[in-house]
Amino acid sequence: TVVGWGVLAPLAKAEGWADGPIHDVATGARGWLLWVSLAIMLADSVVSLVLLSAKVLLQTLRSNGQDVEEELDPAPPNQQITWQIWLPGLLSASLLCTAILSPMFDMSPFELAVAVLFSLLVAVLAVRALGETDLNPVSGIGKVSQLLFAVVSPGNVVANLVAGAVAEAGAISAG
Repeated sequence: TVVGWGVLAPLAKAEGWADGPIHDVATGARGWLLWVSLAIMLADSVVSLVLLSAKVLLQTLRSNGQDVEEELDPAPPNQQITWQIWLPGLLSASLLCTAILSPMFDMSPFELAVAVLFSLLVAVLAVRALGETDLNPVSGIGKVSQLLFAVVSPGNVVANLVAGAVAEAGAISAG
C-alpha cells in the first residue's frame, strides 16, 4: 500500500500513465494500481504453479516409478481424492459448460476451452490468495480473464464477459 500509493501512484500521475483524478478507476492512479497489482499477483501465481509442477515432475522422475504421492500430499490416503474421481468430474463439468454456454452466447468451443483452462489457473491463485490474506480476489480475477479474452476474442464483448464469469466461478468454487 505504501509503495503503491506513495511511490507508484505519483509516478503514474507524473508520467501521464494515469492522468485522471487519483481515485478514478477508469483514468486515475487507483485503476492503474489495480491492474498492476493484479498482474503481479497473476504472475506470482503462474510462477508458483510452474515451480510446483516442476518439483512434482522432478520428484516423479527421480523416484524411478516408486509412489511419491505420499510425499506431495500431506492428507492421509483415506482423505485424498484420486484422479479416477476428479478427472471425469472435471471433463464432465467442462463439457457441460461448453454444451450450455456455446449455443447460449454464440461462443466457439475453443473460446470456452480457453476460459475453462484459465479458470483452473486462477483457481490456484484464488486458493493461494485466500490462504495468505483471508480474501478471495474474485472480482480481480474476472478482470484479468477479461484482459486475456481481449486477446483471444478481440471485439467480442459477450465472450469477454462470459469468460470473466467462468473464471470467477472457478475462483469462487476453489475458495
